[in-house]
Amino acid sequence: HPESIDYAKKICEELNETLENSTLKVIPTIYKTSYYSPLCLVVIQFIDKNYQEINETNIIIDSEFNQILSKLNKYSISEYSKGIYVQKSLIYYDDDKIYITKPNQKRFWNLSSAIEDSQNITLEIMSMN
Repeated sequence: HPESIDYAKKICEELNETLENSTLKVIPTIYKTSYYSPLCLVVIQFIDKNYQEINETNIIIDSEFNQILSKLNKYSISEYSKGIYVQKSLIYYDDDKIYITKPNQKRFWNLSSAIEDSQNITLEIMSMN
């Protein structure tokens, strides 16, 4: 989906602006999911700025991955009240990677969401130290 690609590029642009005086930069990996998949995933990885073989945006197509996202979907949905369900976005930090999982709908993958998420990620990382 082009929305998740634009989102990934924007969130990395925002985070790299924050990391401007650092030796690190971030690059995105987008998992291309089925149009009917309930969730979509973007992975942001911290790398050394001096690393030469950098592919700025990786797009991965993995059919097995769609099954994993379907399982994750069960854990991201909760019943708010009878007949009303809320689907949560998940941001998972693991070593040098940040996994961002959201519902596979355009409204979750727009540029303003990328800016807001980059600010939240920056605050979260700062509070970890």
